[in-house]
Amino acid sequence: MNSVNFFYPTKHKDSAALLLPSLRCFLCLRDLDLSFCNLSQVPDAIGWLHGLENLKLGGNNFDRLPSIKQLSKLTSLDLSHCKQLKSCHELPTTTILPTVMRSPTELCIFNCPKLQEMECWNNVAFPWMLQVIQAQQESSTLIRFINIFIPGNQIPSWYNIQSVGDSINVDPSSVSYDSNWIGVSFCVPFPPCNLPYIAISNREPDVIFNFTCICSGKVYLHRTCLEFKCGITAKDPVEKYHLWLFYMTREEFISVISSQGEETHNLYHINFEIIAYDSIFRDERKFKVKKCGMRWVYKQDLEPHVHDGDFRIGSPILSLEPANSSA
Repeated sequence: MNSVNFFYPTKHKDSAALLLPSLRCFLCLRDLDLSFCNLSQVPDAIGWLHGLENLKLGGNNFDRLPSIKQLSKLTSLDLSHCKQLKSCHELPTTTILPTVMRSPTELCIFNCPKLQEMECWNNVAFPWMLQVIQAQQESSTLIRFINIFIPGNQIPSWYNIQSVGDSINVDPSSVSYDSNWIGVSFCVPFPPCNLPYIAISNREPDVIFNFTCICSGKVYLHRTCLEFKCGITAKDPVEKYHLWLFYMTREEFISVISSQGEETHNLYHINFEIIAYDSIFRDERKFKVKKCGMRWVYKQDLEPHVHDGDFRIGSPILSLEPANSSA
């Protein structure tokens, strides 16, 4: 058995919790979905499932996670819509990548209003991202992207290239020949959103980021567009700002550029444009991106002492409003 998906109506309070201790028998379980099971606590038995790669706990009522530090194979964790959650620092401290990635590498802490923004960045998102990147550097497993969603409207100072608006202009010449360059990371604040259930579509809309790379090279100018479905839906109105943290490996970045017939060393200018919108109305209902951050990531960034005292949060992003379709 590789996966288990529980579904219980909300009237059966903590029904899934009654069965979870027996899951210790399934030590090879790789996928576990306990979303919206009305759990007021997550039993400690979940920490025994050392084979877990994908864990979905969204939409429950627990205020803390049990220790899952031993779940070293976990590469996808969904805690979205856990409105009572106050702390989630008990995440795995090491990551061992599977031979083949079967699901996106993702950490989703979306619509958890009681979590502190600084804790989410300092103690959860940033360390987890770096340890996954480190694991990828030590493994032959291919990771194309890392997606992280956390509460916040302030770009951390770690993103040392920042720009007002929905685009960043960079000169890639500084990394083209650098063997220590391993990838690139972006940070994009996006505003509170209310994506109601649309009856005609028979489903809830997802938030989608459209990531466009416009490259100016010695040969010609070209545009590459990547679309990322975030995997977050607005089960309820979302009142807080959130950050989308995105990492692309060096190999994937070069692949994106090379697919258009250009080599990185031939580029003298790259413009990254980022648009957020919902999956149903798309262009008719965009969420305006007013600031974004970026960092070229190097091997030395993975050394823990490099970031001592470097967890500051930047200036808040004010007046983030859903874009008016008529604008």
